[in-house]
Amino acid sequence: MKKKSILGIGNALTDILAVLPDDTFLKMYHLPKGSMQFVDMETGNKIFESLKPYGLHYVAGGSAANTITCTAIFGMTSAFIGKVGEDELGHLFKSDEEQYGVKTLLLKGKNPSGRSMVFVSGANAERTFANYMGAALEMVPEDLKPEYFEGYDYFHIEGYLVQNQALIRKAVEMAHEAGCIISLDMASYNVVESNDAFLHDIVDRYVDIVFANESEAKAFTKMQPREALDEIARHCKIAVVKVGKDGSMLKSGDEYHYIEAWPAKTIDATGAGDTYAAGFLYAHSLGMPLKVCGEIGSIIAANSVKEAAGFCSRAINACCILGASCSSIPFSRKMRMAFSCSFSAERTLLTTASESVSIRVRSSARSSREKAMLFLPSGTPTPR
Repeated sequence: MKKKSILGIGNALTDILAVLPDDTFLKMYHLPKGSMQFVDMETGNKIFESLKPYGLHYVAGGSAANTITCTAIFGMTSAFIGKVGEDELGHLFKSDEEQYGVKTLLLKGKNPSGRSMVFVSGANAERTFANYMGAALEMVPEDLKPEYFEGYDYFHIEGYLVQNQALIRKAVEMAHEAGCIISLDMASYNVVESNDAFLHDIVDRYVDIVFANESEAKAFTKMQPREALDEIARHCKIAVVKVGKDGSMLKSGDEYHYIEAWPAKTIDATGAGDTYAAGFLYAHSLGMPLKVCGEIGSIIAANSVKEAAGFCSRAINACCILGASCSSIPFSRKMRMAFSCSFSAERTLLTTASESVSIRVRSSARSSREKAMLFLPSGTPTPR
């Protein structure tokens, strides 16, 4: 089976992560909890200076970049289109992506590189974003070339980028012309609300797979999650609605599945939706049934929220737990050995070997858990 490839486009941002004890800081800067707000450089600098006492983590990020990094770790041929400044953050972004096997198509802008200040607060580790976009906003339709899309099987878009409507329209047109399966992560409810007509148009005309959480699904359809899933599925081939600790729902045509959330004690949920999309798309690229795609997304997302380290280190840990081949990145040579991890709570046995990788997911307590096995890299994967 030919290995599938994926190209992503999004805002090339460096995530600056702060864990807050409560919502006082958010109220001080008028940041609605759970939202994503754009700020200018002056406001961004004020927030950044005020954040320093909390202790900060710096990670190359952006929604689509996170997803593409994760698919690269899995072993998919992965590439990313974005725009950065000629500065330290831009160089950091490029080196971080490339060390995980991502081919970077990074254009250079005049403004400083963009950054996303991520505030984690509350018992559910809910995320609030204040973004200074910088050079990321300078990406224009004329930057895109048909050859960027040639040879890729999937094209993944982050919802945060749809504010640049002309760019996204040009991108989906080129991806469609290149024969890509197009996926869209809606990313934020306020982005959906402010681009409602445009999103409906591109989903109807170009998008094959839609990922949305419950607030984004409600903003898109004006319905509750279960009804919203049905409505979104009317407009695309596969609809995915994530409902946090309550799991996720999938629908394609008349096929429906409810996927229970994989158990995890949430420490930092930043990027969980991005890793879910990566796991889902990875399984989909292997020809897995819809339900298995959702299970893999759930496993990866759950294991990426268990620590407060940078996104890439959490994604690597999640991928190793999944048992995916890491042959495309330099450090994986040190890890190419058989290993077993036993998790008594879910009675999960995960076995990995360098040439043939298997994943066994077991649970005696949850009827919705099905045993799934993936074989890589040779042969057509078949669930058992």
